[in-house]
Amino acid sequence: MTPRQFDRKFARQTRRAKDLTLADVAKRLGHSGNWQVSAWEQGKKPVPSEKLAAYANALGVPLDRLAPRQGEPDLRDLRHDRGISLKEIPAIIQAKSDGPVKNAERGVRPLADEYAARLAEKYEVSLEQLRAAEVRSSRGHVAPVDTPTPAVESPRTLAEKIAHLIRCKFPDAPPTDHALAQAINAKAGLDVITTEQMQALRTGDQPPAAILGAVPEGTLYDALGSYFGCSPLYFRGKEEQVLQTMEGLRLLANLDDLSPEDVVLQARGGEGGFSRPLLAALNAALEKLKGEGRGSQGR
Repeated sequence: MTPRQFDRKFARQTRRAKDLTLADVAKRLGHSGNWQVSAWEQGKKPVPSEKLAAYANALGVPLDRLAPRQGEPDLRDLRHDRGISLKEIPAIIQAKSDGPVKNAERGVRPLADEYAARLAEKYEVSLEQLRAAEVRSSRGHVAPVDTPTPAVESPRTLAEKIAHLIRCKFPDAPPTDHALAQAINAKAGLDVITTEQMQALRTGDQPPAAILGAVPEGTLYDALGSYFGCSPLYFRGKEEQVLQTMEGLRLLANLDDLSPEDVVLQARGGEGGFSRPLLAALNAALEKLKGEGRGSQGR
């Protein structure tokens, strides 16, 4: 996918030049409030790519000027350029679900000829252009219909983990490196990373330590975890995760006034949360560590 790069400065200048308020643009986009448009203009949130066409219409400017794109579009890009959601797809292709298009956009299997013809007409492109975009969606190869989808390996490197979270959290509108850097710096409360460093970190061109210099990895991981809504431990290697978790358990084990039940209550947040087997394992580990701690004190 080749995401468009939203030009927020151009958007603001155009809106003001046309004497439009944030509320005016929000109303044209069908929003009840203007906070989203304001966040987009300030670069605090990425504009969903399926909203860009409507945004350009609201400002009365070409889409390619508001959000230029480098390279050729894939299948999802063509849909977003027309401002069409997946919910509208069944009626367009005259099918029971959006599955055929969703699978083609993911490179799982090609579109049937009748679906491709209807989409090309709706997207206002030739059938050849649509098929070319379909190939780009599959990164150069569309899997045959009978070929099962290959299993996806778990992300291992920091770059792979960041890319995985971007795909999961922002499937339709991946944030730019600039937006990511701004968001991470805001979460950290200081300038942790630049746009160029974020790009290098995301692509894995260099090790994190070489990219960030003197910035502690812990500070970056805390900010990344806060932004993506996951534990900072996720960004560390498996060995680091185990060691840090064990250190936490050892610390708990040394708190004589803290019972296993207290730890369980904290982990569960009062109610719900971890499964019974996991809680039992945590209790056993804590009891064992407490025993080890007391045994070493008695020697």
